[in-house]
Amino acid sequence: MSFALGISAAVDQARRKRPAPLPGWLVAAAPAVLAASLLAHLATQLAWPRSFHLVDLLVYRAGGLALWSGPVLYTEPVVADLRFTYPPFAALLFSPLGWVSFDTLTGPGTAVNAAALTWVVLHCWRHLGQPPGRQLAALTALLAATVFWLEPVRTTMALGQINLVLMAVVLWDLTRPDSARWKGVAVGIAAGIKLTPAFFVLYLLATRRFRAAGIAVAALLGTVAAGFLAAPAAASTFWAGTFLDSGRIGSIAVPSNQSITGMLTHLTGDGSYPRSLWLLLALTAAVTGLWLAAGARRRGQELLGVTLAGLTTTAVSPFSWSHHWVWFVPLAVLLTHHARTGSRRVGLTLLAALHLLAGAWIVGFARTGNPVPGLFFLDLFHDLPLALELLTRNVYLVIFAGTLALTATQLLRPLAPAPGPLRSPVLGARSRALPGAGRPWVLLSRRGSGRG
Repeated sequence: MSFALGISAAVDQARRKRPAPLPGWLVAAAPAVLAASLLAHLATQLAWPRSFHLVDLLVYRAGGLALWSGPVLYTEPVVADLRFTYPPFAALLFSPLGWVSFDTLTGPGTAVNAAALTWVVLHCWRHLGQPPGRQLAALTALLAATVFWLEPVRTTMALGQINLVLMAVVLWDLTRPDSARWKGVAVGIAAGIKLTPAFFVLYLLATRRFRAAGIAVAALLGTVAAGFLAAPAAASTFWAGTFLDSGRIGSIAVPSNQSITGMLTHLTGDGSYPRSLWLLLALTAAVTGLWLAAGARRRGQELLGVTLAGLTTTAVSPFSWSHHWVWFVPLAVLLTHHARTGSRRVGLTLLAALHLLAGAWIVGFARTGNPVPGLFFLDLFHDLPLALELLTRNVYLVIFAGTLALTATQLLRPLAPAPGPLRSPVLGARSRALPGAGRPWVLLSRRGSGRG
């Protein structure tokens, strides 16, 4: 079985089986489970305080202050030896952070990330048709408590990164009905803050939502213009070529670079691979990911489509820190949904496998005494067989590649026609006849079809 087998099969099976409600005792225990998870996080923070330094939040604050100093924003480090790597528009948004001390920001910064994570889980459940009530609250609390311990989420929290917030913004925008006014604007603004969300414009084009794609591009250009108006010297430096220099982010050889460039560097040992090879692999992954995402959307599986696009974005980026893979969160929701609507054994097994491979497992300790989480660091502390070393060094790409391959096998299977009206697992009642009633996937989600 595979992650993708559970994900893409979930929707087609959902129309035959209503989600089983959580037992009463589990609903009652959900708040305590979430509280225990948060307390465990607090305990690890107290045990290893230097692991939760929120250094990226510090860089954001420093970048906002440096914006008004001309091109120095991109020509010099803003904190110690750390450089600001985001567009000028991001520095403009971060400027108010300089009005207060960094110590004042640490608590709210962590709270914002925790809220973004919880909202993403809640929004995914609502998009999949879970009605408001105690069941929805319990599902959100239980899954948030577990995905909190995925390494990308934990590292995002520890660094004070913006990944969870941007994912929430993009997810909200793309799962709105296609008739929504200004759909695409949030994608464009997110791309103006951190360039990688611009990939979702390609997803909109692949799914033939040209109006939303145009709005996203216009919003992105608006952020570029805002950057030039606020800091013309810094903006000129950034857009003249600095934004193409991925070396400013970090060494591509670090184990936590879980992108295709990182994989090639890990395999060759010294990065001596032809750049055309990276271009070929990245282009292949991008086209495949977009094709599958568009296919999922055509089946009414918008959440799966957006999740695949998010994972593809991270894989093909020239540099992707491990904490960029926060799109494992909606992936976990989809797997849990399969456990409730399809095979419970398969769904829970796949969910456990995701946590096993992408969990924040402590694999060793640095010289400072801080724990080192993430399977991609495993070979630094232990002698591993070559096959296991290759697996762990590129573990997020392994999850990504397997998801694409096995999603393709599911999406290529013809859908069996449904005889007559169906009972919708989302609406919980016999649905009226729709155009294309022989395609039961149109009943999956009121939001996913873009019908309003």
